[in-house]
Amino acid sequence: NKPKSMSLVHEFRDTYFAEVTERLGYRLGIEDYLIKPVQRIMKYQLLLKDFVKYTAKAGLDTTELKKALDMMYIVPKKANDMMNVGMLECFTGKIQALGQLIMQDTLMVVDPETPKPCKRQVFLFEQLMI
Repeated sequence: NKPKSMSLVHEFRDTYFAEVTERLGYRLGIEDYLIKPVQRIMKYQLLLKDFVKYTAKAGLDTTELKKALDMMYIVPKKANDMMNVGMLECFTGKIQALGQLIMQDTLMVVDPETPKPCKRQVFLFEQLMI
C-alpha cells in the first residue's frame, strides 16, 4: 500500500531510518533506495533497446530480445496501474475479486447542477468499473 508506506517512511525518516542509515554507513536515504527498482526497470528498457539495435546490426535474430523489450514496456505500466489502484478510497470490497485491471483513465463528469465538470479516475476491471 503505497500511501501507507510513504507515510511511515516520512514519519520515521529523521529518526529510525536516519539512525540505520548512519549505523550501516549508507550514503543515500530510505526514499532513494525505495525508488531505485522503478528506475532500474526504465534502464532495462534502454538496455534492451540497445541490445535489439546492435543485435540486428550484427545480422542476428532479435525475436527473443524484442519479446523481452515488449515485456519491459508492460511492467512499468502494470506497476503504475497497481499503485493507482492502491490509492482507491471508499471501496470496501476486495480488489483481487474484480479480476485483472483492463484499463484506467480520467473522465470528465458533468453534473447538471454545477457548471464546472469534475475529473474522476475510473478503473475498468474484468468484473466491475470503479
